[in-house]
Amino acid sequence: PETCVTRVVDVDPTTMLAGVSGVDELPSEMAANLSGQLGTTIELEDNIVELPEEAKDLLDLDVQLKRVRITALAPNEGALDEVDALSFTVNPPPGSGLEPRTLLALTSDPDAPSGTPIEASGQEINLAEYLYAGQLTFDYAIDAVIDVSVAWQAEVTTCVAVRGYAEA
Repeated sequence: PETCVTRVVDVDPTTMLAGVSGVDELPSEMAANLSGQLGTTIELEDNIVELPEEAKDLLDLDVQLKRVRITALAPNEGALDEVDALSFTVNPPPGSGLEPRTLLALTSDPDAPSGTPIEASGQEINLAEYLYAGQLTFDYAIDAVIDVSVAWQAEVTTCVAVRGYAEA
C-alpha cells in the first residue's frame, strides 16, 4: 500500500537561485548544503544502510518513492510559481551493474495559475535493489527563483509505497 506523510515546513525569507545541486551526498549532507543555500532549515536523516549478507537472501522488498507535492500556504501562495524544475536521481553503488535512474522529476507548466502546488512524480524504481547492492545515494537538482521577503510556510506531502516478503 501507498503511505503519504504531510508536514508543514517553515521557510525563512530567502532567494533561491538556479544551480543548487549536490552529488553523491548522504541525505544529511544534502540537507546541510540546501539549508545553507536557501537560508532555511531542512533536516534529512542518513539512509545508507548495509544489509547483512544473510538478510539479502531472506528479504524481498519493493520500496518506491511515488511523489512529492509542495504547496505554498497563505499569504504566500505564489512563492513556488518560479520553480522550473526539480529532480532526484538514485546512484548505483560501484560494481553493482545498476544504472543511475531519475526517481522524481518535475517540469513546471508556465501556464499554471499562480499558487498551483508543485508535484514531482516518479518512475517505478525499486530502491531496495540499490540497498541490496550496498547503499542508497542521490543526486538532486533544483532550478528555481524564490523571492519572498517574509517568512512563509509550505505543506510538503511525500508518498512512499512499500511491499515486502520475509522468509523465516
